[in-house]
Amino acid sequence: MQEIVSKVLEAEQQAEAIVREAGSKAAQIRREAEAEAEGALGQAREQAQDLVRQALEEARGQAALERRQAEEEAERHRERFLAERREAIEEAAEAVAFLLVTPEHARTRVGPSGSPLPGGGVRQGPSAESAPAGT
Repeated sequence: MQEIVSKVLEAEQQAEAIVREAGSKAAQIRREAEAEAEGALGQAREQAQDLVRQALEEARGQAALERRQAEEEAERHRERFLAERREAIEEAAEAVAFLLVTPEHARTRVGPSGSPLPGGGVRQGPSAESAPAGT
């Protein structure tokens, strides 16, 4: 009977040792898995940051390209606007220059044919066609 009790106690001790060893191995496996998961998460974070950085650089490049294109289009529009209105701008500039350099008493109103209009008044500039009647 003593022998049976001894064998049972020995078996219990072996079982406790096996359970402790299994718990230790499980803890070690858990630590390794956590370390591996942390490494994978860190790597995933770095990849995500790289992707965000790359997307941001691409967006900035696209925005710069679109800004340059808009500036070029605005410049073409300005050039076209000035070209289409160059004659009117030059006539207006001549009229202003005439008004600035000609004394008021020397200015006369001129009709489309170049002859003075009835009633006299102020000439609107060198281009008689641009002067509306009554001014």
